[in-house]
Amino acid sequence: MLDTKRPRIYSKYVRKVIIITASLFVLISFISTAHAAESVPASESIAMPNYKILPPGPSDPTALTIPFFGQDHNYSVTFRGNGLAVVFLRAAFYNAGDTPLKELTLRFPAKIQPEGIVAYQIVRDNVCKTYDYTKYNQPTGQYACLTYTEPNYYDYYYGANTYKKAQVALANDTLTVTIPSGIASQKTGSALVYYRAFGYAKKNSFGAYPYTFETVKVDDTIRALRVGISTDSDLVMKGVIGGVDYFRETAPLMESTKVMSFGSSFTNTSIDTSLQSIGYGAVNKEAYNLMPLDAYTVAGAYAKNPVALYAKELVIGVATVLVLLVLVVFAGVKIYKVAHRVKTSGVEGSTKGHVGLNIAISALSGFLSSFAGSVFIVLAYFVLQLVSSWTYSGDILSIMHIFAVLVIIGLAALVMLPPHFIVGAKRGMWWGFASFVFMLFWFLFNLLVLGLIYATVKYNPPFYPDNPIVY
Repeated sequence: MLDTKRPRIYSKYVRKVIIITASLFVLISFISTAHAAESVPASESIAMPNYKILPPGPSDPTALTIPFFGQDHNYSVTFRGNGLAVVFLRAAFYNAGDTPLKELTLRFPAKIQPEGIVAYQIVRDNVCKTYDYTKYNQPTGQYACLTYTEPNYYDYYYGANTYKKAQVALANDTLTVTIPSGIASQKTGSALVYYRAFGYAKKNSFGAYPYTFETVKVDDTIRALRVGISTDSDLVMKGVIGGVDYFRETAPLMESTKVMSFGSSFTNTSIDTSLQSIGYGAVNKEAYNLMPLDAYTVAGAYAKNPVALYAKELVIGVATVLVLLVLVVFAGVKIYKVAHRVKTSGVEGSTKGHVGLNIAISALSGFLSSFAGSVFIVLAYFVLQLVSSWTYSGDILSIMHIFAVLVIIGLAALVMLPPHFIVGAKRGMWWGFASFVFMLFWFLFNLLVLGLIYATVKYNPPFYPDNPIVY
């Protein structure tokens, strides 16, 4: 007989617990609300802070911290078809001494004989430090300036500059640049140096020009250094497709100002534009924190055509292929002789148990199938490039990419896999597996070689300045 009273007692207790819990929750909520109301008097209100949004103004060019030590050097080097290098150097420096700085000393590499050296002191107008945001000049789009400060030559060079002719004196490998306006103590300055030189590049037996550009040395530390390497438009650089030439018109201008006297000044918008780009080119390298009398080198090569540029690699590749073909032919002849000798000896009339012959057959099968797979990889690359030229984003023909990949994978499987099944059927299952292992080894090796070739000639776009140049 079931006890019907016990469930009723349990449900009665449960209802009491729920009622008590709900009452406590309501009481706690009421107390918290009353305390919050007492913390803020009824006669007071919480006022939102009155934020004032100032109109935007030009950025302060002196916001960058002037370094306590070290110079900044930026190079742009253009190589000609005869091995000549045309160099632009923009140097920013800081006078940490107590007397005005009037000379700069640059040391060229020993193998270099610079010529046509021209140097200028770069002078910029004072920049505004404090603006009056209540006065806006509508025609100029600028706010009225309250206070001015001297420019920081470690900063950007956008805008107009004045160029003062400096005096240069070359003694052995040391160039002394005397600037017309001395840099006061604890101030910054900048100079532009232009020169031509043979010796950075030397023509090899294939007609290419391997180069090693070495920066000049100074008695001060170099905080930051950037080198941009380019060539004339009709030349090809190793590892680079495309080019950039910021100084096509600037070099003749620099040559034409050689006759100017010391201290003569001029302005030129073309030089202003090129000045912004010094340190950039088709190949760009950076270095930091160079010690006094330390130099930085950039190596590469260029030529008039890709064949001359990659002739060494082509010779090595052709030689490697010939060696492999010779080995394949040798292995084939060896296999044929062994097979013929075993058959003529009358030992069971079969060569299936000949270990040396089975190894040679498996290795040859693996090599040939891996070579065929590598050919399909190269074919796939060019086919995909061709299909990419036909399709556009969102175009229904974009499915051709997937279709082309599937077709090439299928053809590669048809060529690479059957030889291993044939070897397994003729020589035994394990020899077929050995043939497959040989194929994997040679296929990975071929992939490594193709990857190195691709990395050598891959696209390396020119590096452009962060801020656009307005012509």
